[in-house]
Amino acid sequence: KRAGERIEQFGHTDAERVRLAYRLTLGREPSAFEAQVAMAFVSDAVPSAENRPWAALAHSLISSIQFRYLD
Repeated sequence: KRAGERIEQFGHTDAERVRLAYRLTLGREPSAFEAQVAMAFVSDAVPSAENRPWAALAHSLISSIQFRYLD
């Protein structure tokens, strides 16, 4: 939840927020394909008190296999 709040606070555009999410969680920039998928994921989500798209994106990145095996 906090990661999502940080992403929302410091990113000015959705594209910046996607890049920030990747840098915060995986320590790298997303590929063009990853950025496209992340943008679609966030834009398809309906924000509500229970559903926070940026927090959900951060959670999915933290749950990824790439996060577990960072170099």
